[in-house]
Amino acid sequence: MKIKLENGLSYISVTLSYQGQEITFDKMLLDTGSMGTLFAIEKVDPIDLLPEHSDKIREICGIGGREYVFTKTIDYLVSGELMVKNFEVEIGDINYGIEMDGICGLNFLLQTNAIIDLEKLELTNTKSIPSGHKNPLNSKIRCTTIR
Repeated sequence: MKIKLENGLSYISVTLSYQGQEITFDKMLLDTGSMGTLFAIEKVDPIDLLPEHSDKIREICGIGGREYVFTKTIDYLVSGELMVKNFEVEIGDINYGIEMDGICGLNFLLQTNAIIDLEKLELTNTKSIPSGHKNPLNSKIRCTTIR
Protein backbone atom coordinates (compact mmCIF):
# COMPACT_ATOMS: atom_id res chain seq x y z
CA MET A 1 0.00 0.00 0.00
CA LYS A 2 1.40 3.37 -0.99
CA ILE A 3 1.70 6.00 1.73
CA LYS A 4 0.68 9.48 0.62
CA LEU A 5 2.29 12.53 2.21
CA GLU A 6 0.25 15.69 2.52
CA ASN A 7 1.17 18.74 4.59
CA GLY A 8 3.71 16.69 6.53
CA LEU A 9 1.25 13.93 7.43
CA SER A 10 1.08 10.35 6.14
CA TYR A 11 -2.14 8.83 4.80
CA ILE A 12 -3.18 5.41 3.55
CA SER A 13 -6.32 3.91 2.03
CA VAL A 14 -8.32 1.24 3.87
CA THR A 15 -11.44 -0.78 3.20
CA LEU A 16 -13.74 -1.56 6.11
CA SER A 17 -16.42 -4.27 6.12
CA TYR A 18 -19.27 -4.28 8.63
CA GLN A 19 -22.19 -6.70 8.50
CA GLY A 20 -21.42 -7.49 4.86
CA GLN A 21 -21.22 -3.85 3.72
CA GLU A 22 -17.93 -2.36 2.50
CA ILE A 23 -16.67 1.19 2.39
CA THR A 24 -13.27 2.51 1.30
CA PHE A 25 -11.53 5.48 2.88
CA ASP A 26 -8.68 7.15 1.01
CA LYS A 27 -7.60 9.56 3.73
CA MET A 28 -6.73 7.55 6.85
CA LEU A 29 -4.01 9.18 8.92
CA LEU A 30 -1.22 6.65 9.56
CA ASP A 31 -0.42 7.22 13.24
CA THR A 32 1.98 5.00 15.19
CA GLY A 33 1.34 7.20 18.23
CA SER A 34 -2.32 6.23 18.39
CA MET A 35 -3.00 2.89 20.06
CA GLY A 36 -6.44 2.55 18.46
CA THR A 37 -7.93 2.81 15.00
CA LEU A 38 -10.59 5.51 14.91
CA PHE A 39 -13.18 6.42 12.27
CA ALA A 40 -15.13 9.66 11.95
CA ILE A 41 -18.76 8.91 12.81
CA GLU A 42 -20.11 10.81 9.78
CA LYS A 43 -17.85 8.79 7.43
CA VAL A 44 -19.20 5.38 8.54
CA ASP A 45 -22.86 6.44 8.41
CA PRO A 46 -23.36 5.04 4.84
CA ILE A 47 -22.85 1.47 6.13
CA ASP A 48 -24.95 1.94 9.28
CA LEU A 49 -22.02 1.69 11.66
CA LEU A 50 -24.00 3.46 14.37
CA PRO A 51 -23.94 3.36 18.18
CA GLU A 52 -26.09 0.78 19.95
CA HIS A 53 -26.88 0.27 23.65
CA SER A 54 -24.59 -2.77 23.82
CA ASP A 55 -21.51 -0.89 22.53
CA LYS A 56 -18.62 -0.15 24.85
CA ILE A 57 -17.91 3.53 25.48
CA ARG A 58 -14.25 4.44 25.90
CA GLU A 59 -12.52 7.65 26.94
CA ILE A 60 -9.47 8.38 24.83
CA CYS A 61 -6.87 11.12 25.03
CA GLY A 62 -5.06 12.42 21.99
CA ILE A 63 -4.49 15.41 19.77
CA GLY A 64 -8.08 16.55 20.29
CA GLY A 65 -7.82 16.28 24.08
CA ARG A 66 -10.08 13.91 26.01
CA GLU A 67 -13.05 12.54 24.13
CA TYR A 68 -15.51 9.68 24.18
CA VAL A 69 -15.85 7.07 21.45
CA PHE A 70 -17.85 3.89 21.05
CA THR A 71 -16.28 0.64 19.91
CA LYS A 72 -17.46 -1.87 17.32
CA THR A 73 -16.06 -5.14 16.08
CA ILE A 74 -16.01 -5.04 12.29
CA ASP A 75 -15.81 -7.95 9.84
CA TYR A 76 -12.40 -6.86 8.57
CA LEU A 77 -10.12 -3.94 7.81
CA VAL A 78 -7.75 -4.15 4.85
CA SER A 79 -5.03 -1.89 3.46
CA GLY A 80 -3.17 -3.28 0.47
CA GLU A 81 -1.83 -6.69 1.54
CA LEU A 82 -2.53 -6.05 5.23
CA MET A 83 -5.77 -7.48 6.61
CA VAL A 84 -7.23 -8.12 10.03
CA LYS A 85 -10.56 -9.87 10.71
CA ASN A 86 -12.98 -9.37 13.62
CA PHE A 87 -11.21 -6.14 14.47
CA GLU A 88 -12.28 -3.67 17.15
CA VAL A 89 -12.40 -0.05 15.98
CA GLU A 90 -13.39 3.19 17.65
CA ILE A 91 -16.01 5.54 16.23
CA GLY A 92 -16.23 9.17 17.27
CA ASP A 93 -16.26 12.83 16.40
CA ILE A 94 -13.02 13.81 14.69
CA ASN A 95 -12.65 17.58 14.68
CA TYR A 96 -8.90 18.06 14.83
CA GLY A 97 -8.63 20.73 12.13
CA ILE A 98 -7.13 18.14 9.76
CA GLU A 99 -9.05 16.71 6.81
CA MET A 100 -9.19 12.93 7.28
CA ASP A 101 -11.53 9.94 7.36
CA GLY A 102 -9.97 8.52 10.50
CA ILE A 103 -6.79 7.32 12.16
CA CYS A 104 -5.11 4.00 11.41
CA GLY A 105 -3.44 3.23 14.71
CA LEU A 106 -0.84 0.95 16.19
CA ASN A 107 -3.34 -1.85 16.94
CA PHE A 108 -3.84 -2.44 13.19
CA LEU A 109 -0.11 -2.16 12.46
CA LEU A 110 0.83 -4.63 15.20
CA GLN A 111 -1.84 -7.19 14.33
CA THR A 112 -0.80 -7.21 10.67
CA ASN A 113 2.97 -7.20 11.36
CA ALA A 114 3.18 -4.05 9.26
CA ILE A 115 6.44 -2.64 7.99
CA ILE A 116 6.55 1.07 7.23
CA ASP A 117 9.12 1.64 4.48
CA LEU A 118 9.82 5.38 4.52
CA GLU A 119 12.26 5.21 1.62
CA LYS A 120 9.64 3.71 -0.71
CA LEU A 121 6.67 5.27 1.13
CA GLU A 122 5.01 1.86 1.35
CA LEU A 123 3.17 -0.10 4.00
CA THR A 124 3.81 -3.85 3.71
CA ASN A 125 4.11 -6.90 5.91
CA THR A 126 7.16 -8.50 4.32
CA LYS A 127 10.62 -7.08 4.01
CA SER A 128 11.98 -7.56 0.53
CA ILE A 129 15.64 -8.52 0.34
CA PRO A 130 17.57 -7.07 -2.63
CA SER A 131 18.64 -9.69 -5.18
CA GLY A 132 22.04 -11.16 -4.44
CA HIS A 133 21.63 -10.69 -0.68
CA LYS A 134 20.79 -13.42 1.79
CA ASN A 135 17.99 -12.99 4.26
CA PRO A 136 19.78 -12.84 7.63
CA LEU A 137 16.75 -14.37 9.31
CA ASN A 138 17.20 -17.57 7.29
CA SER A 139 20.91 -17.94 8.11
CA LYS A 140 22.14 -20.45 10.65
CA ILE A 141 23.54 -18.70 13.68
CA ARG A 142 26.61 -20.14 15.38
CA CYS A 143 27.20 -19.18 18.99
CA THR A 144 30.64 -19.22 20.51
CA THR A 145 31.26 -18.90 24.21
CA ILE A 146 34.38 -16.96 25.11
CA ARG A 147 35.91 -17.66 28.53
